[in-house]
Amino acid sequence: MRASPRLVLAAALLVPLLAPAVATAGPDGKPTPVTARSTVESAARATLDRWLAAQNGGVFADYAALYAPGFQGIKRVGKTTKKMNRAAWLKDRKAMFKAPMKVGAADVKVTLPAAGAAGGPTLELTQTWAAGAFADTGLKRITLDPAGALIVAEEMVSSRVMLTDGACLTALYPGASLARRQTGADDGKRHVADIAVLDLGGRWACQVDVEREDGVDVSVAVLAYGKSWASKGRLELDYGVSEDPGNEESTGGTVTLARLELHATVPALAVTRAVRKSGPQYSDGEEETTVYRADGDDLVELLAYASKGSSGEADSGTTCTLDVGDKRSKGWLDVAVACVTSEVQWAAGETEPVESREVTRYRWDGTTYAER
Repeated sequence: MRASPRLVLAAALLVPLLAPAVATAGPDGKPTPVTARSTVESAARATLDRWLAAQNGGVFADYAALYAPGFQGIKRVGKTTKKMNRAAWLKDRKAMFKAPMKVGAADVKVTLPAAGAAGGPTLELTQTWAAGAFADTGLKRITLDPAGALIVAEEMVSSRVMLTDGACLTALYPGASLARRQTGADDGKRHVADIAVLDLGGRWACQVDVEREDGVDVSVAVLAYGKSWASKGRLELDYGVSEDPGNEESTGGTVTLARLELHATVPALAVTRAVRKSGPQYSDGEEETTVYRADGDDLVELLAYASKGSSGEADSGTTCTLDVGDKRSKGWLDVAVACVTSEVQWAAGETEPVESREVTRYRWDGTTYAER
């Protein structure tokens, strides 16, 4: 007997009503309705969004409203740890709201409690916090109430101080002003052209470019944080800057920093200084890179190599690059400097460059890199 279309439609409508609710296993293995768990997780993420918005917007009342009456917090900055109740926590944080701050959250993970448990969800995230010349980053753990709406506990599990542009500038030039982009009075209040910071993993590299009448002075330092930023080695570099529009000639340069992964725990820094000179019929340039070990109380030179080039009636140059191998000697990766030399005489009618390649290999000898 063939079923009527009306009976088929009625059966289809009854299926979702008669079927059991889809469930997922909680941490204890017991099933928990998906809808209930997803609602709590959504609430937890919404609370995190409000928490971030209150801080980045500077609205202390909205921030304070997120903390439950019985709240307990643990604050960590660098190696300093402090436990606080709700009143102490909000008093401490209210002072921070007097200045603009930037708070970010990455790698957010929401852990829901076991089915039937009295507690609420836990948020774990990588927090970055910055205000003025201070910044830090680390793992933060936030525990919420069962509804996911109020914070009952908060802990900065780990904290690593980050170098900011302002801290970099004042560490190298005491009395300098980031807002005015000037060095201190003792340095003549010169204009700060550029600031760069680089995370070396545990330490930071800091570069400040300061203009002078005929060029740029570049200070490079490795800094470590204790109770304040301390220099662990400093370099003073420079390059000339000039313009002669009438003759279409100019000179200039750059200094750049790069982190090198040569050892699992010891930071290494590459400092490259490049200078150039050009005119209507020619251009010349040189570039020198020096690799330093940056884990002691000073920068220790490990290796240096250079490139150069010129163009005009003839193009010639040598370009060198550092190649890092996969074999280690006493923890340090073997390296090689590969240099390609090229030359073509356009004035003599040559159309293709003549090239040659030379490779110099280095291995760690216990104190530095030595040729193999």
